[in-house]
Amino acid sequence: MKNSEGNNYSIRFKSKTEAIEQLCLKVFGATPVYESSLEDLKTKESQSCLECDALASHGYNDGPCDKHTNMKYKSVEELKEHILSEIEDGDIFEEYLFKKYPRLFPTNENGELLPQSQRCWNDCPIGWMSIVDSLFGCIDDYVSHHKHTEINPKQRLRLKLRQLYWKYVRDPIYRKFNPYRDFEKRLPKGAKFASPSNEEREKINKTFAARIRNIVSTIDKILFNRLDLYIGVSPPSVTIAQYKEKFGTLRVYYDGGNDVVKGMVRYAEHLSSLTCQDTGKRGQLCKRGSWYATLCDEEAQKEGYKPCKEDI
Repeated sequence: MKNSEGNNYSIRFKSKTEAIEQLCLKVFGATPVYESSLEDLKTKESQSCLECDALASHGYNDGPCDKHTNMKYKSVEELKEHILSEIEDGDIFEEYLFKKYPRLFPTNENGELLPQSQRCWNDCPIGWMSIVDSLFGCIDDYVSHHKHTEINPKQRLRLKLRQLYWKYVRDPIYRKFNPYRDFEKRLPKGAKFASPSNEEREKINKTFAARIRNIVSTIDKILFNRLDLYIGVSPPSVTIAQYKEKFGTLRVYYDGGNDVVKGMVRYAEHLSSLTCQDTGKRGQLCKRGSWYATLCDEEAQKEGYKPCKEDI
C-alpha cells in the first residue's frame, strides 16, 4: 500500500488473510487503547503511524491517529471480518474474470491460474467491476477475432512488379480503351455520373474496348493474385499482470498488445475517474488528507472526502 506522500506499508505474506490479520493486530496491539475521543484529539497533535495510514487508504479508520483511538472498529475480529468480506468479493470477481477470459491471464502448464505467490494481487472496487469486465471483454475479442492486412514478406517482389504493371500497362490501357466513353457523351449536362441501364450495359460489354479491359484484368489476376500478396495478421497476445486502484483511479498493467489495446486501457482508466468506486454512479476524484478516491457526492460526504481540483 502507498499514499501520495510516498509512505509504504508493504510486507510479503503468504496470503491476503495473513497480511490483513497481522496488520489488524499491529494496529490494535496486545492491549487496545480507547480512552481518548476524536474531539480530544483535535486539541493536540496526533501521531501518525504507517499501519493506520494503510487502513485509512481503504476507509477502515479515520486516518492518522494517536494510540489508534480513532478506529471505526472495536476489535481485531470485527475489522478483519469486514476487510476479508471485501477481499472475498474481489477473489470471486477475479475467478469470474479468469473463467470468462482465460487467455488474458498467466497460467501454468495445466491451464490453471497461477497461485497467488507467483502473481500480483488484484484489487477492483465494486463500482468499477463493470468497467474492468467490459475492458477485458473488448481486449479478448480484439485479440481473438480481429486481423489486419500486411504485405506478405515472401511476395514483396511480386507486389513491386504488380505496381509497375498497373502503372505502365494496365492504367494506360484502361484510359485508352474506355467502353463507357460513348455513353458518357450522350448524357445530358449534370448527369455525368449516371449509370447505364441493363440493356445499355449489355451492349457496352460487347464492345471492343470492354473486351480489351477484360483481357488485361484476367492477366492481372493470373500473374498477381491478391490473396498471395497480402496476409492477415492477428494482434499480439495480451497478458493481464495486475488491475487495481491507485491514487483514486483504475490502473491496469499488462504485457504484449499494441496501440489499440493501449487505447482501450487508457479509456477504461479515464472512465474510472468519472465513476464512483463504491456505488458505480457518476463520481469525481476526491481527496481526504493524502488519500485519493473517486466517489459520488453521497459517498464523499459520508467518508469525509472533498472534491480534488489538483492534477495528480
